[in-house]
Amino acid sequence: MWTPFANPWKGEPEFEGIPESLCRGALQQAVESRPHLATMGSLLGFVLGGCASIPLSWFSWRWWSSLPDDFQEKYTLAFASVALLVGLGVVRAGVAIGTDLGKARALRAWLGRCRCPKCRYQLMGIPIRHNGLGVPQPGTAVIRCPECGFRGNLLELGLTPNELIPFRERVVPSNIGEFHRRYRPNR
Repeated sequence: MWTPFANPWKGEPEFEGIPESLCRGALQQAVESRPHLATMGSLLGFVLGGCASIPLSWFSWRWWSSLPDDFQEKYTLAFASVALLVGLGVVRAGVAIGTDLGKARALRAWLGRCRCPKCRYQLMGIPIRHNGLGVPQPGTAVIRCPECGFRGNLLELGLTPNELIPFRERVVPSNIGEFHRRYRPNR
């Protein structure tokens, strides 16, 4: 379950046990591939925050006008400053929540690309086969869903083989340089 101001990948099973840096990279890639979702979330948050600050301003002004006149004259600037800061804070909170919602939607849409169009089964990690003989060409790569048997061409589905690599296999070990130096023959 997603909560505001948290990491939107926490509720996705594809990211369990994955380092946070890789999850942040996947989120960045998802937002870059669908920037309209994050922008619309921010815009929606701005509108909703602005709509929430209007009644708040009206009620605070009604309360302010019910106070004695000498108190109003003395603290007008302080009240106006506090009212402005509270209104801006409400709008900013709306924008932050809307942006997080937009990022979560972009991530879900990005992960949804790698699903079977027929049964919505996650196709990450499924082996890719090539039709034809000789050197594999981009148009010959096909994938078969193990759940429903749907067979789709990667080019027609709009996928690349790199997108179907599971996130766990994208992690490079931290000691890869030591391994390479240790087992490389001396020249």
